[in-house]
Amino acid sequence: NGLAGVEMAKLGLTAGHPGGHTTVVGGLAVWCRYPPWQSCQTSRDYLMSSESTVANPVWIIGSGGHSAVVIAMLQASNIPVAGILDDQVERLGQRVLGVPVVGRPSELAPDFAGPAIIAIGRNQVRLRLAANWPACQWVSVVHPHAWVHESVSLGPGSVVCAGAVIQPRAVLGPHCLINTGASVDHDCI
Repeated sequence: NGLAGVEMAKLGLTAGHPGGHTTVVGGLAVWCRYPPWQSCQTSRDYLMSSESTVANPVWIIGSGGHSAVVIAMLQASNIPVAGILDDQVERLGQRVLGVPVVGRPSELAPDFAGPAIIAIGRNQVRLRLAANWPACQWVSVVHPHAWVHESVSLGPGSVVCAGAVIQPRAVLGPHCLINTGASVDHDCI
């Protein structure tokens, strides 16, 4: 199942435990604590596998209001944050929810392949920035108090905020933002 022994021990599970199943959420291999015929309801029902890209700290691109929301989501999911990159030089050294702004996105090499999330609310800006780093491991994050059906396809770099609901068979492309309390109904693309 790919789950590290320490993570399994937290739930009192052993390898091949029939009570849970491995699934993919936002391109990440995760372990759902429920049997395969039961869907995981929130990201608290999932444990990231040891092979997950979030084993490495995630870089945040952007330090505005949306970055605070994304950082809070990562913190609520116990996903480590490496630091924040922002083009506004005056923000260098400042902190967002305890995470420092350490540089500019332009300082990332074009072949940067680490885990990152673009935490900027403007759709066009997210897509333009994502094109700068085609090898990047864009991490999707789902707030612990969002509901996403297991049949949903989340594109890389997508963010699903608290209170959001995404119904069965919806398909979200890369870098989608499903904001606080929003809903996406069944079969939407």
